[in-house]
Amino acid sequence: MIQLKLNQVMPFVGAFPSDKYYVSEDAACEAVIRGGQFNLIEPATASKVDFIILSNSVFDRSRLSRIRRVLAEPDLEINMASPEALSS
Repeated sequence: MIQLKLNQVMPFVGAFPSDKYYVSEDAACEAVIRGGQFNLIEPATASKVDFIILSNSVFDRSRLSRIRRVLAEPDLEINMASPEALSS
């Protein structure tokens, strides 16, 4: 789950080196404009992260209140959506 504005898409996508990750700037822009999601793929490990664009709706604000902090790697903590936050 991510709060992302259109002017933030290019820097966000640019933070993931294209030689290690695949993320479509067009898909990210479309998700921000229309609402929805886009993904990031790490081909070397076949790992995939889905980024769900949050709106300002009551439901989406409640999603944020249920995030879980997870240790993804020894030096990297990330926020994860709770399972109930993923159903709409």
